[in-house]
Amino acid sequence: LSPDNGGTVEIRADDMDLVGDVVQDLCAYLKVSDLESIADFPREMAAFQSVLDAVSSLNSARQQLSADIADNSNTVKALVIKAEDARLIRNMDVMQGAYSNLFDMNMELIRDYKKRATNHAELLRNLKLVNQMIQRSARFRVGAPKNTVVTACRKAIKKKQFDRLFDIVRFGGADRAVRRSSGGSAVATNQRSASSSSTSNNRR
Repeated sequence: LSPDNGGTVEIRADDMDLVGDVVQDLCAYLKVSDLESIADFPREMAAFQSVLDAVSSLNSARQQLSADIADNSNTVKALVIKAEDARLIRNMDVMQGAYSNLFDMNMELIRDYKKRATNHAELLRNLKLVNQMIQRSARFRVGAPKNTVVTACRKAIKKKQFDRLFDIVRFGGADRAVRRSSGGSAVATNQRSASSSSTSNNRR
């Protein structure tokens, strides 16, 4: 507990969920309606950065797979037309070659579809982890700052600005510097509408 910035409280813990519960219960008990925070959990943030990197990579792979499938679909259409034209003029060699290529292309389309289905499932799994982090981060805030964090994160996801999510989760709407302890890092909360505010720290 310190008098900085009108009063701050540091809560040190390894568990983000625990810190979020403490912040929410403390604010409910003290009837604090508007609370900002700065969160610094090195291990969780490192894991979150890995998730964001995976989301970006999966999105890029999905776009490439979609482009490949579109190109192969056009090739299939061209081969169908070529095979039908050859059949009409009774050119069996050309028709056989076209259908052989068509079979190979169909198999490639099936493989691409399976890849895209796997990519989609993995992307959904990682996006679920992103959403969980957003909800955990929101619990470090109360009132308008809490809503601001959620809204800002969803906008960043919509615009595919995944790198920005890291800063939103960590700093929320606050622009103060993080006060670091020797063993870990901090969640700092600055309460706007009352004379005291709370800061929570994550110590490894």
